[in-house]
Amino acid sequence: MCTLLVVDDERVAVKGIVRGIDWSETPVTRVLEAYDTLSAIDMMERESVDLLVTDIEMPDKNGIELLEWVNDNRPAVKTVILTGHADFEYARRAVQLGCYEYVLKPFRYNHLKETVTAMAIEHQEEMEHVIISERYQIYAMEWERQVPVLLERFWQDILSERQLMTPEQLEMAFSLYRLPEEARDGVTVVLISTEDWLGEFNSRDEEILEFALRNAAGELLLNRMPGTIVHERSGTTLALIYGKPLDNEQLRELQCDCEAFMISCRDYLHCLVSCYIAEHRPIDRVTSAHRSLQTLEKENVSLTNAIVLERDSVATPAGPVGMPWLPDWLILLDTGEKGEVMRRFDELFGSLRKDAHVSVETLIALYNGFVYLLYYTVNRKGYSLEQIGMNGSGEEADRATRSVEHLRQFLHKRLSDAADLLTRGDRCLTMQTVKVKRYIEENLHEELSRESIASQVYLNPAYMARLFKKESGMSLSDYILKRRMEKARKLLAQSSEKITAIIDQVGFQNGSYFTKMFKKEVGITPQEYRRQYRSN
Repeated sequence: MCTLLVVDDERVAVKGIVRGIDWSETPVTRVLEAYDTLSAIDMMERESVDLLVTDIEMPDKNGIELLEWVNDNRPAVKTVILTGHADFEYARRAVQLGCYEYVLKPFRYNHLKETVTAMAIEHQEEMEHVIISERYQIYAMEWERQVPVLLERFWQDILSERQLMTPEQLEMAFSLYRLPEEARDGVTVVLISTEDWLGEFNSRDEEILEFALRNAAGELLLNRMPGTIVHERSGTTLALIYGKPLDNEQLRELQCDCEAFMISCRDYLHCLVSCYIAEHRPIDRVTSAHRSLQTLEKENVSLTNAIVLERDSVATPAGPVGMPWLPDWLILLDTGEKGEVMRRFDELFGSLRKDAHVSVETLIALYNGFVYLLYYTVNRKGYSLEQIGMNGSGEEADRATRSVEHLRQFLHKRLSDAADLLTRGDRCLTMQTVKVKRYIEENLHEELSRESIASQVYLNPAYMARLFKKESGMSLSDYILKRRMEKARKLLAQSSEKITAIIDQVGFQNGSYFTKMFKKEVGITPQEYRRQYRSN
């Protein structure tokens, strides 16, 4: 729907056009009037005008000057020029300014109506095209913003082998995801391994720092050649550098960039990283480079904060495992020789640090040996691995054996905690007994077993029962029965609850058995006890 502005210095002419034509049969829904060029300009600055019908000959400024203003300020407005003189110069200038039609006076209203209707339809079509074009631009801009994300997702699927690198997939990446043409020459893959955080960070902090790490990788590792930073769903970050194989000078430059990146990570992002650089591969073999670097990362347990080249890696058979003689360590822990234990530990890991051929198998063997040592030592004293922060799970083993330093830090704390736990002696045992009594008191209404109670204090059930009898002077079962009877007597005397409800509250499943044990303990039945207490 359009708004039409009619301009003529003759009011009669304006009124004739406005009222003499039935505009309801046209796309025109509103008709405005003006009687000179200045008032027409003022009208268009205040109102939204789509179509203009104007006379040429007017005082002050003529219709050509009005058309010039429209072209400069309201270029979407379409114009019909009216004139009583067939002046060629006016007509030529009107055509230059993009006038829709030049109409000579006098004219028939039907002719003007048809002209304005055609002009209105063309205007609407142009406006629809503008709207579609603007929407397209919005979608195009959004697509351009999403292209880096879509390209990264493409590589994530390829590297995780959820999607095969077919020629069709590759061409789609070039055409849709703006994969640079240099990638047709191949890819050099750099795997970035985050080895340790130099501070205490929660999971949100680590996510923010990892995001910053990926941005830094893009700025420092891709500053000479085109490439893509890919954050794998497993957590690893990769830099894919597109182009021909690197010559020696380019490889040195990449190593310098990796060195600068590692320093930035340490100084500003508070983490230690290593960079693993693969040999150049054709683009359809990028997954083989990825797997090779993953193997290098897993097998590297001696180098940290380092640059490792795939071409320099040579499979070296692991040397003999430097396993300490565990019986000696067991005796030292039992006798409270913590200082000697930690001295031997530091000596062991000092030699491991100097061994360039330490393998992950060596670290796994050491981890398993120490798990056995600590489990045997603390368990025979009635404790559990959980009390020194261990569980012996596969996930724990993977984290602990990432490097010599990771294993050293992990075992050092657990070995030190175990030595402290064993030397605390009777004070710790008394604390366990207090915990057992508290747990029993809070759960008299439940079915209590040695296993359920021992799990609360991390002790072996048999050991816990022996310890409890030694410190409390009665067996665990006798103590539980005694506390249940005491609670039952209190409830019978001080509450009006039914005896069946009291039986439930003190953990008995069978009423006759409760009555039997109550009579054995107190000498009379529960009913008699309640009557006797109330009569007194």
